[in-house]
Amino acid sequence: GHLDTNPDVIVSHSVRDPNYPYYPVLRYHNGVGTDYEDWEYRRPWAYPSISELTTNGQTIHVATPTETYDPSKCDPQGPPAAFKPMRPGPYPEGTRPEEVFFRTNAGHDAEARARYEQAQTPWQTDLINEEMIGKARRRLSPLGDPVPFSAYLVGQLANPTAYDTQFNLDSDRAYAYLTWDWIRGDGEASTPMGFKYQTPKAPPQGDDGSGGGPGWGGPGVPMQLHYVDQPDVPHPDVIERRGRAAEAAGAGVARPEDENGDGS
Repeated sequence: GHLDTNPDVIVSHSVRDPNYPYYPVLRYHNGVGTDYEDWEYRRPWAYPSISELTTNGQTIHVATPTETYDPSKCDPQGPPAAFKPMRPGPYPEGTRPEEVFFRTNAGHDAEARARYEQAQTPWQTDLINEEMIGKARRRLSPLGDPVPFSAYLVGQLANPTAYDTQFNLDSDRAYAYLTWDWIRGDGEASTPMGFKYQTPKAPPQGDDGSGGGPGWGGPGVPMQLHYVDQPDVPHPDVIERRGRAAEAAGAGVARPEDENGDGS
């Protein structure tokens, strides 16, 4: 009796969804805003684009709001507006795990990988994602598929390469994001267990203000985030050496004309 069995909430979707990422599925009351209750756990199998709105005892479906952010707060070149969409990944719709997880011959884009590794802000990563994923004809991972990319990272970390890029590989924001945090102000709040923390300038959904700081301002307020532990931008000589090494590898680089990424 606790599950939402309405088949109308099961909808098709694209990994290039223009409204990604969504807030959690909620049931709003008397308007889409801050008066809500959790609802996603009632239909964990469904794409989160549809939420509920109950007014005067009547419930209708409404679009789940997008969790946007303001790029100008982390990057002086970013637009001062609510930005969407984020790009969750490069693979086409319908791709099954076994088709990519153990694949080793799809290659990667060495130049794009270096750009991702040197990104200083979320906005820089988003610009690369738009180029490499949002507008790309090829539907392959610029960083490389899971096994080859993992081997690459292990090799970088196990050897004296001074590698300092910190990828956030669970992709809870977007593809190829680095370790990030909310931009925090000088205010302080406490968790229910008494741990103190600096409050985000734009509190996220789920923050009801009970810890002492301001609460979530609703879906219309863009989030503010930045990268922590930003990678050092290598000296041009280092970049050139890396480029020569990638060219020497040859077969491991997916070139633009290689549609399948496997030399065919």
